[in-house]
Amino acid sequence: MSLLNILKVPDEEVLDPQYYILLETHVHYLKKHPSTQLVEVTGQQAEKYIGDLSGLLDSLAVDKKYHYLILI
Repeated sequence: MSLLNILKVPDEEVLDPQYYILLETHVHYLKKHPSTQLVEVTGQQAEKYIGDLSGLLDSLAVDKKYHYLILI
């Protein structure tokens, strides 16, 4: 069994560089949008995932296509 068979392939939209340009040009709008949700991270989670934001976001069930947006 190959590791490539186990890993999830990203959505087609995430593979397009224009997706990242779109996100970066709309950061302010997305932060202020009424349906934007804030998720509080506990001290225990912060300590467990120190230096591993991707791992923290995975544990919070945040879809991978939103990880980049959270980083910027």
